[in-house]
Amino acid sequence: MIDYYQMFLITMAGIALFFLYTTCWKTNEKKQMEVFNCSILFYLLNYLFLKFL
Repeated sequence: MIDYYQMFLITMAGIALFFLYTTCWKTNEKKQMEVFNCSILFYLLNYLFLKFL
């Protein structure tokens, strides 16, 4: 069961990553891969935080 704080964290992560993608997509390929890797790590940490909370 997903609680309200879990929905809040996932929604805020999605909004933050959306704005990060829109500002970074105009840059070079290396920067795009850094943003992609950071987003994967961000969601992984969010998942682990919610799993063990």
